[in-house]
Amino acid sequence: MFISKVEFKKASNGNTYKQVTFDRKLFGDKDRTNVFNDHAMYEDITEGKEIADNLLFVNQRGYLELTNPDKGIKKGLGRSNLNIAVAQENKAQHIKEAQENKNEAIKVSSTARDATLILTSLMVNPDYQEDWKTAWKEIRNWLWNEFDDVDHYSQPPL
Repeated sequence: MFISKVEFKKASNGNTYKQVTFDRKLFGDKDRTNVFNDHAMYEDITEGKEIADNLLFVNQRGYLELTNPDKGIKKGLGRSNLNIAVAQENKAQHIKEAQENKNEAIKVSSTARDATLILTSLMVNPDYQEDWKTAWKEIRNWLWNEFDDVDHYSQPPL
């Protein structure tokens, strides 16, 4: 794609830019873009210069824009890409924390489940007279603290 026309303009904030018109339309009906003086290619933008199609893109507002090679990302999408990178970093951290806590979470739920199963098995016996809340806590604490302790074994509180 070749540049067919270059006009020098001044923005409302006083910055100068080049309004660049190309020899053909791209992305349907887009054939013009603005290149500001802080763009890496600003000095190279002249009539007749060839610009590769892959350097042009439509930004979030629907305008044709020229990729700034100095920024490494497409201008206009930088904030979005930064937000995505931060979100991915946060997600990775949360996944790591969740996996670190996974063993403890499994132990919490399995000891509660097993304490409930043991207690309901004991309560079937008509001679069982203990307070079920206290018994459940004792059984669960024993499962949590002593069930898998191979160095110190104690009898379950049954």
